[in-house]
Amino acid sequence: MYCKRYDRARMLSEQGIRLESEGSSVSARVKAKSLDEAPLPSNPDTVVVYTVKLYDLEKWVRKGSDQGLEVFVQPSLQLREYAKGRKWGLIAFYSCARTLDGVVEYARGTARISIPDNEVAATIAEGLETLYLKTHMHNVTELPLLLWDYTIAHAIVQPLATLMGSPLHRLRVSRYAREFISMLLQEATLLVEAIEKRKLRDFNEAVQELLNVKGCYPRMLNDLESRLPTEVEYIITPIIREAVKAGVHVAYFDSVLLLVKTLEEVLTS
Repeated sequence: MYCKRYDRARMLSEQGIRLESEGSSVSARVKAKSLDEAPLPSNPDTVVVYTVKLYDLEKWVRKGSDQGLEVFVQPSLQLREYAKGRKWGLIAFYSCARTLDGVVEYARGTARISIPDNEVAATIAEGLETLYLKTHMHNVTELPLLLWDYTIAHAIVQPLATLMGSPLHRLRVSRYAREFISMLLQEATLLVEAIEKRKLRDFNEAVQELLNVKGCYPRMLNDLESRLPTEVEYIITPIIREAVKAGVHVAYFDSVLLLVKTLEEVLTS
């Protein structure tokens, strides 16, 4: 396991890591190193899972190698640039997780997996199911569609829940939040239609899958409460770039991005 900070790597090496979900937990001893201590493995049999924040992801990918399999968990169209020319896959979490003292806690939700190695995909799915996460396997040909589905769901739900300061499922009880979601869904659908891309499913289904998770607070809100930068621009800006190229107006996505960045500036300055 590779960590951004040396102290974090040392703690995990000494204490191990524990994954928890309602009614289940899994513990494991790990050998952890910081990024500065050692380069990422570089052989064809290596599987590297990147779980870092989006604003740190590029430097980690550059430290990696294009020889093995690289798996991402981040909801961003930017992954297409990072993974270009590489063998890569995606674990799309329609759920949420938080890490505290080496313990990763998952809310019950869904993980959709598209990885070009059936054995690796099956092993990951088996592990996630022990945490009561529902898993769905997707053919590697659906990987680009899954990335769009995953990105749009998080680009809509996470920022709005962050602005409300509420768990994701609470968006359903607000008439104005539902209206905002509807406008964002319209923009996302028009964009995909304009660039002639198929969809994995209706984007509203992806949003509802995320809203179905009870007690799930957005990662962006956790970051703001800790006075840390959010990943909002890395999630929404690539969508806006696609819209500009396609000549599609996405004023609601623009507004959400600016609102969250304003809040971030106020709280972290």
